[in-house]
Amino acid sequence: WLAHLSRVLCPPPSPLYFGGTHPSYADYALLNAFRACEFMFGAECASSYPAAVTEWMERMLKRPAIAAFLTSERCEPVLYADVAAS
Repeated sequence: WLAHLSRVLCPPPSPLYFGGTHPSYADYALLNAFRACEFMFGAECASSYPAAVTEWMERMLKRPAIAAFLTSERCEPVLYADVAAS
């Protein structure tokens, strides 16, 4: 599925998000899924992502509202501590 997601992000001309030039529900849902995987399996999980997926994730995390939330006191762990990577 990573290869498929990468192909979706890489057709000419390359879209910035899965919905095209603006994020869609799919972008936010997939961001949550990737963050959950990294929470459970650690940073090495992200090393398996294709470059297009990594670049997309960086774009999503730099969106002003997302970046502000992730650095706020309101931001809680993605999942409960018992499933966190050790």
